[in-house]
Amino acid sequence: MKIAVISDLHLGVGDASDRFGHEHGRFLKFLNFLEDNFETIVLLGDIWDPHTAKLRISDREGLRLCRESHLPLSRRFERSCYQYVHGNYDLAAGPLENAPGSITLDAGGLRLLFAHGHEHDILVKHLPWLADFGVWLGAWILRLGLSSVFSFFDQLDMARSGASVNSAACTFQKWAVTAARQHEADVIVTGHTHLPLKAQHENVVFLNSGSCTQGRFNFAALDTARNDFSIQQAWA
Repeated sequence: MKIAVISDLHLGVGDASDRFGHEHGRFLKFLNFLEDNFETIVLLGDIWDPHTAKLRISDREGLRLCRESHLPLSRRFERSCYQYVHGNYDLAAGPLENAPGSITLDAGGLRLLFAHGHEHDILVKHLPWLADFGVWLGAWILRLGLSSVFSFFDQLDMARSGASVNSAACTFQKWAVTAARQHEADVIVTGHTHLPLKAQHENVVFLNSGSCTQGRFNFAALDTARNDFSIQQAWA
């Protein structure tokens, strides 16, 4: 089975706060490429940014605004080849749209676990209102043209995530491997940290799909028949 995983698109409300960074037509061509080469495409969380609206509105209204601002992509994601797992930015898609927090797939004699990874984040777990307010405030910082200020705080947040290319020191990977073993999974694929990465932890393969925000084309490519798992940062 061939599976592609993309995450962290951060599709917002279409104004200066929107971090997606792609023209719709170009990204649809990327999705065409994935659909032509993979049987299943997992949307692994933080697809939408409903808390970036100018005013503090309901989660339902925020999701509606994001979808309407990116209608060609919203419609494309309704195809049967896509499976949607919510993250922390689009957490509301869980109760509102029945999007799961994780999924497992069995293929080629392997068990695969797909989870966004925000469960590792202490702030998201214990103070979700503060995390949501931070997203809303960050959107206003971008609207005011203070991109350098936003980048500074974004880098701090990424550092706080515990992600590192050093597998021995990366607390995010340790959390992911523990989750994989709890689910008896051979492979775990995550998002959340925006850090595209593959690592081997004894009998568990760890993958992070990176990010498709700010013009990036990071994705994880899994071929269970060939036992081949990789991170791609370009397409053709």
